Amino acid sequence: MTKDALDRHLHLFHEGNDIRAYEVMGAHFNEDKSGVYFRVWAPEAQAVHVIGDFNNWDNTAAPMIKITVGVWECFIEGIKQYDNYKYLVTDKNGCDHTKSDPYAFHAETRS
Repeated sequence: MTKDALDRHLHLFHEGNDIRAYEVMGAHFNEDKSGVYFRVWAPEAQAVHVIGDFNNWDNTAAPMIKITVGVWECFIEGIKQYDNYKYLVTDKNGCDHTKSDPYAFHAETRS
């Protein structure tokens, strides 16, 4: 996705008018499938990390950066389709909360 397309989506998202927010929010492979872009809406977060199978659920391995008001992003190489992941959101009081992705295309299969 080009930077212009992402900017248009984020503008519409903040207006509450992006009817295709799922195209940019959540987890998306890049063009050559060498890695995944993660984006999440966490307006009150102090910090956000992606944790999952690919980093042994390490709370510090994949920090996200705030790209606009409330939207956090990171790129992680080497992720395989169906790898499990969650967001680790640190709230304004410094408490950590593990959250599933509201835009996920697949959820963990129960055992």
